[in-house]
Amino acid sequence: MRTSLTFVFAVWLIVISCGKGKPIISSQYGPLLDTWETRNSKVTIRVRKFQEKDPVFLHHFLYVFDSSMIETNTWRDIMTVRQNDDRPIPRDQVHFLEGDIVYLFMNSKFAVTTDRGGTWSVWDAADELRDWHQSYVYIQEANIDADGSGRLSLLPFPDSKASAPVFETTDYGRHWFPKQQ
Repeated sequence: MRTSLTFVFAVWLIVISCGKGKPIISSQYGPLLDTWETRNSKVTIRVRKFQEKDPVFLHHFLYVFDSSMIETNTWRDIMTVRQNDDRPIPRDQVHFLEGDIVYLFMNSKFAVTTDRGGTWSVWDAADELRDWHQSYVYIQEANIDADGSGRLSLLPFPDSKASAPVFETTDYGRHWFPKQQ
């Protein structure tokens, strides 16, 4: 009797969660619009794109970045990015380096792991560069070398005549400092 009740409850949960063919992942997200995964021999990166749940005027989009070590099926949250425009998942902004190192970025956020996704460090230009003008908080490009050194450039405001600010790192992007002239 108990087994049949468990089965009925499980079926009920599946039916409720599937809704109109759109899976409900979390109460904070709206419908799942797209999913993309990429991997190397040690870690899988998954990016899921959701439509915002209950928008006030216009829909926003949430990009949820997760990682899983290859030998497991346990997903670890890396970061969530809120985007005003409906854009494709940024596949060219996920990078695997030698060994256990992976870095990725979108909008103002940069994340890196040096232990196959066991731990992640997230750097957010919007939080870290509060005294900079808001037009410089989106990351245009980030490149990290195997020795941990790297460069990150921010996207200048379209009407700006200034060049894009460039930052450097020596610790795989856990910390960024303005490039010395």
